[in-house]
Amino acid sequence: MKEIEFELNGEAYSLRLFRPEYTAALQQAADYPEVAKGMSDRFASPYTLATAEAFVNQVAIPSDGGILAIFAQEQLIGGIGLHAQQDVWRYNMEIGYWLTPAFWGRGLMKKILPLFLERAWGRYPDLHRVVGTVFSFNLGSVKVLEAAGFRLEGKSLEAVYKAGQFWDEYHYALLRTEA
Repeated sequence: MKEIEFELNGEAYSLRLFRPEYTAALQQAADYPEVAKGMSDRFASPYTLATAEAFVNQVAIPSDGGILAIFAQEQLIGGIGLHAQQDVWRYNMEIGYWLTPAFWGRGLMKKILPLFLERAWGRYPDLHRVVGTVFSFNLGSVKVLEAAGFRLEGKSLEAVYKAGQFWDEYHYALLRTEA
């Protein structure tokens, strides 16, 4: 089932709930070291079929629709999702997203993120704030968040260790009242 459909530069795209039959396509789309580099270490590299199966089983059934697969026509090319926070942060959700490298640099995520957030504000009435963290080398993701209206709240110096070195981590947020 397609949750969101749109066109960009004459090409059809959709966001869909993850389903078990997407497992092999997810593994193929996600198994790139350059994708994993921009993600936390929970995003495995190599991204094996077993990793893809475990992820799909975790998010597909039951699903509240907070994590969706990104498709170009019928090809799975990425994912986007919100992760609920706990305790005193319970009205916050953290955004995460990725695309397979062949689709980088097309402005695709700049189109997807606002559509996804519009859906999220309606789907989660208690959601007050969406947060996003970006590693300092990932300037493409910085541009995506800023284009969607996220505000830089601060940075943690050399807070993450990826690809053999320390990087700063940028902290972004968007309030419901700002969306």
